[in-house]
Amino acid sequence: MHHWNCKLYIYISEMKQASAFCLNTALRSYLKSGNPSLALNHYLEASHKHGVTPDKFTIPSLLKLFLHLRYPVKRGESLQSFSLKNGFLYDLFIATGLIEFYLKHAASDSAHKLFVEMPKRDVVLFTAMICGLSENGFRKAALDLFFEMKEERIEPTAMTIAAVFSIISQCKNIDLGRMLHGFCLRKGFLNKEDAVLQTSLMDMYGKCGNLVYANNVFDKITERNLVSWNSIINAYVSHGSLYLALKLFQEMIFQGWLRPKTSTFTSILNACGLTTDLLKGRELHAYITKCIDADYTEFDKLVLCNALIDMYFKTGDCDSAQTFFDEMQMKNVVTWTTMISGQGSHGLTRRALETFHRMIASGIKPDRVAFVAILTACNHGGLVKEGRQIFDSMENEFNVSPEMIHYVCMVDLYSRRGLLEEAHILIKDMPFEPSKEIWGALLSCCRSYRNVQLGEYAAKMALELDKFDAGTYVLLSRLYVESGRLEEFSKVRLAMQQLGLRPIRAFSWVEIKNKVYKFTVGERFNESSKEMYEFLESVSLKMEEAGIQRDVSNVGHDFSKREKVGALCGHTEKLALAFAMVKFGSMKNLRIGKNLRVCIDCHEVFKFVSLVYEKEIVLKDPNRYHRFIRGHCTCNDFW
Repeated sequence: MHHWNCKLYIYISEMKQASAFCLNTALRSYLKSGNPSLALNHYLEASHKHGVTPDKFTIPSLLKLFLHLRYPVKRGESLQSFSLKNGFLYDLFIATGLIEFYLKHAASDSAHKLFVEMPKRDVVLFTAMICGLSENGFRKAALDLFFEMKEERIEPTAMTIAAVFSIISQCKNIDLGRMLHGFCLRKGFLNKEDAVLQTSLMDMYGKCGNLVYANNVFDKITERNLVSWNSIINAYVSHGSLYLALKLFQEMIFQGWLRPKTSTFTSILNACGLTTDLLKGRELHAYITKCIDADYTEFDKLVLCNALIDMYFKTGDCDSAQTFFDEMQMKNVVTWTTMISGQGSHGLTRRALETFHRMIASGIKPDRVAFVAILTACNHGGLVKEGRQIFDSMENEFNVSPEMIHYVCMVDLYSRRGLLEEAHILIKDMPFEPSKEIWGALLSCCRSYRNVQLGEYAAKMALELDKFDAGTYVLLSRLYVESGRLEEFSKVRLAMQQLGLRPIRAFSWVEIKNKVYKFTVGERFNESSKEMYEFLESVSLKMEEAGIQRDVSNVGHDFSKREKVGALCGHTEKLALAFAMVKFGSMKNLRIGKNLRVCIDCHEVFKFVSLVYEKEIVLKDPNRYHRFIRGHCTCNDFW
């Protein structure tokens, strides 16, 4: 009898093992085919109805299932307790699954505790911890773990190094990136044509700003994919090499990658906007329309529509942006914010206010970014009352706490209207320490209104926060020179020289017939320079005959008035305008960009040229877009 019971026990045990094997096979199959609900039903039926007990091979599948179903972290803790009771918690496969589960739920303490308790650790476990900590924002801890892994003489895999390159790109620590690159070369990792690792290396160099190295790595990738193309294009766009980014995008299409990722499209649309290249933007719009099909999610389509609106505003085509917005069936807070921001940047302040109120009426609650957009629009239009009401409504009506950027908008709004004391009071009443941007906004307007005392104080506070900010010194020196304080002006310039600081070099550009022409201050090396300066001199004479006074405040103090007017001809935006007029005078629409804020005199010249020569000119500077039509600018002379 006893012999028979032993046989029965062995038989039942074997049956349960067989059942657990079937359960594990089914779970893996359902999960692989993307059917987590069927996997759950099968598990519940096997465990509750047939009494199948999970084994150590079941736990990893259950962890993946719970992640798919977005179960809370307590489910992982229960599986950890079950594993501990059954003696297989410290199985590396199970521990890795638990750690990944915890880190996906941002339970980094639970993951770290289990990791530390592990008697034996391998490269897979370390990699899971490094990736998870990085995703949760613990980049330093993740890097420390990588070095700890090296101390334990555990060799990293290509996946581990790709994860570390990703962390380095977020930290922008190029020195560490070069060291790891050297390690990869010594160990032969880059000889294995690993596209993931090569793309991570390229992305690291791109995000750290070394486009030469990024491009060198890209050229060596033999098996390029959409991720690698997207990464190199994003790198060029992020660091201002916009025309090279556009060229790369065309190359990608010509090589057969006919369906770029949504993020690639948005980067290139942004490049079209930043270069004010409306023609390429429209071509890209047509191409996107052809590409969009059922494979694109509704979210992808919405992202692309928002990017198209942004592109049209940046290229100066406000009508197309408005038309496209009106035709959109689905809109989110980003859509509305993009419209408000675009309208504000073109001086359409009242329209931006109307869009803001329409957004609220549609049931969409404005977020912090939307408030930045509408406050900036009020700033561009000088609408102090409306701006103050919206600022007050942030917390009172929408439960959005004002941040530093919102205070910067308000200080700028008050200051531009000459309400310098109100701006100063707002700064003193802020719930946190003012930033250098706030003091810079106040200083800039103190210069406009010749308030030397308050301007000196604002400059002093800004320089206490960053004594190497050349912009602060430049604003202060201009305040002094325009107020006739030439001795103080000389002291500021001397201080800049001693610190090795130089003002940002101005340049402008104009794109005509798919070619970009760039101009620096006082440039005379262009083959058309003689005709360009003759054109500008003729414009000056016509303005003088029309009785228009020239603003010479941006020119050095040691010149006569006529010399100052002559020096103004060398401003980069005027050179770009003159070149376009001399070489392509028949064109009715001109689009010009500048890296610095446009000066008052150049603004007047552009207005005059648009009237006398019947041109429509869009001038983009870092703050906004100026659209000159028949002697008028959309900014209403307030920028």
